[in-house]
Amino acid sequence: LFFIQAPQAQTRYTSETSLVPEVGVNADAYVGDRIFERMVGTTRECLVPTFSFEKHYLTVEAGKPMCLGSPGDDEYVPSYANDNTRYDGAPGKRNLLLREKKGKYTLKFEKTLLSIKGLSEDEIGKKKVFFPQGGNGHKFVSYLGMSDSIAKFQYGEVDENGLERNKFDSFLDINESKTLVMKGLVIEIDEINTTKISYRIIRDFKL
Repeated sequence: LFFIQAPQAQTRYTSETSLVPEVGVNADAYVGDRIFERMVGTTRECLVPTFSFEKHYLTVEAGKPMCLGSPGDDEYVPSYANDNTRYDGAPGKRNLLLREKKGKYTLKFEKTLLSIKGLSEDEIGKKKVFFPQGGNGHKFVSYLGMSDSIAKFQYGEVDENGLERNKFDSFLDINESKTLVMKGLVIEIDEINTTKISYRIIRDFKL
């Protein structure tokens, strides 16, 4: 499952919550990592090609998603500017159509004669991609290391533009407790040192 900043266009996908890691799952992280992230967003049907292509000022970029605008659509919308055919040189987006015949795939640029033919299933990279919406539903906690027995953590939120805000630090003396409680979130620490933390999430944030 991929994660990517959500585009501004509205869709008819159903909003859902993603927890990374899930409650009850053992996890490891290093200093500076987000050890828990709660995101509200949508999971969309996408193509994440393993190849790059450029012809007649139209492009496909490897590793960048192109997703259906809504369930039932047949046009994939790129998450990047892939059309440089405008007379003024301003970059734009050109949707693509996917067709399959005898196990081979063709990608056709909308309203053009240009197609990319003979693609394999691996090359087109069909997969689900999670798009966070940002706002109050997107929260995280990071591990910032420790000094002596004092471990440092940071809470933060991510807004609709992908910017971190409302951040504050929290400290835990692991000689007294190995349970971090923050805004309803409960994290049980199994092992911790100056570079690494092993833990599991006991409870999600309280909304």
